[in-house]
Amino acid sequence: MKRNDGDIIEGSRTALMKSRYNLSVNQLLHAAASSRPDKEVIVDGKKRMTYEELRKEVDHLASGLVKLGIREGDRVAVGLPNWYETVVIYFALAKIGAVLVPFNYRFRMAEAEYILRNSGAKAMFLPEELDRVNQYEQFTKIKGSLSSLEYLFSVRFEKENTISYQKLIQSGEQEDIHEIEIDPNQDIYTILYTSGTSGKPKGAMLTHKNIVQTAIVAADWMKCNSEDVFLMSMPLYHAMGINFLFRAIASNASLILMEKYKPELALSLIETENVTVHPGIPTMFILELNHPSFSSYNVTSLRTGEIGGSSCPVDIIHRIRTEMNCNILVGYGLTETSPTLTLTEFEDDDTLRSETVGKPLPGVEIEIVDDFGNAVGKGKVGELICRSF
Repeated sequence: MKRNDGDIIEGSRTALMKSRYNLSVNQLLHAAASSRPDKEVIVDGKKRMTYEELRKEVDHLASGLVKLGIREGDRVAVGLPNWYETVVIYFALAKIGAVLVPFNYRFRMAEAEYILRNSGAKAMFLPEELDRVNQYEQFTKIKGSLSSLEYLFSVRFEKENTISYQKLIQSGEQEDIHEIEIDPNQDIYTILYTSGTSGKPKGAMLTHKNIVQTAIVAADWMKCNSEDVFLMSMPLYHAMGINFLFRAIASNASLILMEKYKPELALSLIETENVTVHPGIPTMFILELNHPSFSSYNVTSLRTGEIGGSSCPVDIIHRIRTEMNCNILVGYGLTETSPTLTLTEFEDDDTLRSETVGKPLPGVEIEIVDDFGNAVGKGKVGELICRSF
């Protein structure tokens, strides 16, 4: 049967979407940098970077890591706040086929040691001190008891028994490395540790495709584009933070990184950086709306955002939409699903956004079943089961 022009165009669109989904994490960055090399991608209070500058620093760090002996499949832990170096590290590990193991830098020694031991991390990027915890001392002690942990990479400081981020960059500037061939469907990009109902945290293994396709589908749902500016108040060690990082890159958008969330700083950044996309948990929006200086900030640049983590009262949804000019969406997901499964829609009313978590994203299947695995009807309580890419 002969296809008409409309069929051909639609088929081309479908093929293009599939090709985007099949990119590795590093290929996603290269596609963005090739499209808009001079566009600003990162602002973190210390540095502003364009896509091309980010790509070059990623290449240099990747080369430095390979020269030191970090190889495809090696697990590398990252316990950093939302710094520009964190983003560089995430993409550099993807380029060499190493596996990212991000975790909360607020973890104390026993928690951190468990994750490093369980993941078999060969190296770790760490800060010197954060939240009055001496990270350098803590991880030096852990390294002494873990034979698998060979390297400590220091970020924004230099001390004995560590190799600094800057030295890795300088080492990598001398030569380029060949990009590792990644199978996005099979190769693990990250292991994210998530607390279960009992026992120790479990490491959820997510492939390049899990991360990339979820980010692209969610960004498309939110109608993100290269004019968007994302406020990154969610930590990059968390599944939601990682997802929004890649949503921004997939959209050729900009990222405003917050090292530590503070409501007035968030409001200030929204105004000065013309933020358009604001993800967060309900508490963040409540703190911003109720801040004594809220009315003195111009937040009209906001276009949309996403609330996750817990339900949000309908009056707060209404205030976000009317007082912040933000057509906020509500989402649901799991670390194991990288993470977004459902989102509300721009046309939904406040009550629907407050009392539901929206509809499954394209490529996601969800069913609610009873104890025997049988689907239950509307209004019935059951267990939510899901499947996606």
